[in-house]
Amino acid sequence: MQLISQFRHAIVHDKGFLDKTVLKDKLPQQRVINEKKYKDFIDCYYDENEYGNLICLSTVIDDVTIRGLGINYNRRLILTEHILSYAYLLTQLSIQYLEKDKDIPKRQIFH
Repeated sequence: MQLISQFRHAIVHDKGFLDKTVLKDKLPQQRVINEKKYKDFIDCYYDENEYGNLICLSTVIDDVTIRGLGINYNRRLILTEHILSYAYLLTQLSIQYLEKDKDIPKRQIFH
């Protein structure tokens, strides 16, 4: 969630520019299980050209090909999927809390 928050802040206030090293220092690394995957995930949203600190949400075709087919990464879709999965998780946790602690049936929560 903090990655999404940092991206939003950089896009809105800094025209999409955010230094990767600063970003990695801001995010809680003590919770990271696999540091290489963590860094690779962050690097996925950056380009390697002259705009190295610009957050990129466009689709990229990877140079690695499988059977002659390039691999497309739709970074905006990946980020949106993460946001939606957090929203779903928070919704489910809220429903569980309301049903358990408040004795409110599920059908009454959404009415």
